[in-house]
Amino acid sequence: MQGIVGFEQFKLHCFIGAYPEEWIAKQDLYVDLRVRTNFSRCVVTDELADTVDYIVVANLLKELAEAGRYKLLESFAEAALSQIMRLRGVEWAWIRVSKPKALIGAQTGFVELERSV
Repeated sequence: MQGIVGFEQFKLHCFIGAYPEEWIAKQDLYVDLRVRTNFSRCVVTDELADTVDYIVVANLLKELAEAGRYKLLESFAEAALSQIMRLRGVEWAWIRVSKPKALIGAQTGFVELERSV
């Protein structure tokens, strides 16, 4: 049985931007994430170890954001997907990274990436 694990609007703080003024202070990023995995075992055992733990994924994203410096949202999203796809049980992942105030006149700028095994 296939299922999706994920979250929406996970707030991160990161040095990100293509322009020098964007490197003065960390900026907010928001991540929406979907990860496909097999639920056959976890629905029987009711054990977190038998599924993809979205808290583990969130902590991974937080570590990437805090440790890295990125010019592009695409670079951060790719780094995140590369790490997520290494987790046990992940068959497919989709990520949307949004940056408020990225574009005057828009609520947010964003990129979306997806990858499968």
